Amino acid sequence: MHRANEAVTIDADVSRRQRPWSVTVATLCVALSYMTGLISWIFTGHWRELIVPFVYAAVCALVFFYVRALYRGSRWARWLTVIVAGFGVVGLPPVFASFTADIGQILFLTQTLLHIIAAVLLLLPASGRWFSPK
Repeated sequence: MHRANEAVTIDADVSRRQRPWSVTVATLCVALSYMTGLISWIFTGHWRELIVPFVYAAVCALVFFYVRALYRGSRWARWLTVIVAGFGVVGLPPVFASFTADIGQILFLTQTLLHIIAAVLLLLPASGRWFSPK
């Protein structure tokens, strides 16, 4: 009987160390969402201002560390993703009310959809085990 409990514990430890596909896909969705925003900022930013390149570099660094933390299993990054998806959902009705297929609106819809997908994936039970305290 002792061996059976030991085997269950070993299986739980192995599954804890293997990143679930849901976390990998969610991280990819979040990274794509922010990457599209940062790429659009390249074309819309006021680059003549001296501070803009520094702000852009700082935002890129913050996004990198946030996505990295999400991929590595930080609980704060998981919940931040869910909160950002919630804000996106709250912002959808005004966008749909005045939808003109503007590139900004399409970008917002795409980023919100990616965050919603990520939030759903991060709330799956397998993801919950990955983000549980070690």
